[in-house]
Amino acid sequence: MSLIPVSLQKAFSKLLGRESGQSPAGPQFLEVDRQALSLCVIDEIYSTRRSNGYIAGRWGETAEFIEDGLSAARPMNELEAGYVDAVRTVEQAIRQAGTSDPKIRVSKAALETLVRDGGFAYVAKNTLMARMGDLPLGPPDIENLPPASRDILAVTFAVSPEKQDLLDKQDRLAMFVIKSRDALGRYVPEAAAQFQPAAEL
Repeated sequence: MSLIPVSLQKAFSKLLGRESGQSPAGPQFLEVDRQALSLCVIDEIYSTRRSNGYIAGRWGETAEFIEDGLSAARPMNELEAGYVDAVRTVEQAIRQAGTSDPKIRVSKAALETLVRDGGFAYVAKNTLMARMGDLPLGPPDIENLPPASRDILAVTFAVSPEKQDLLDKQDRLAMFVIKSRDALGRYVPEAAAQFQPAAEL
């Protein structure tokens, strides 16, 4: 016989969503193909050859890029911070998985956040793009110029390491938005149907 009063037991059951007549909550974790998680952050056909540490590192870098972009003008709000946390949750799940496991146990809530709120990564990408300024990214059409002029223009309009770094981050975030929605959306179809483009955020 339980020592907890029935009224208190009912209150806890209601809080946890286990009232009589209610169906039990769905799984809190889902088994996700390692390849799907790899494709979100590695634009390679043979990403299966990469170690879990490498894949997790790419997820960690993606979280840093998003956080950098979203916090450039002001502190991140709760939804933005939750999106970054979801990326880091997947990073940790990959780090904790066995190296040869074909599936990785990932929080369903994190997957839902990644798929539904993917527009945040695109907002971060656009913020990084704004840092590029109005300077050209490469030399203008120089085919019809004398060789000496070509050399001068090539040096003058060369992409700086800082700009190249921003370009790489932009490319990776754009890929992440598309790949995460496509590769992970099948695990949480309800969240995929609620996907929020950057324009809606």
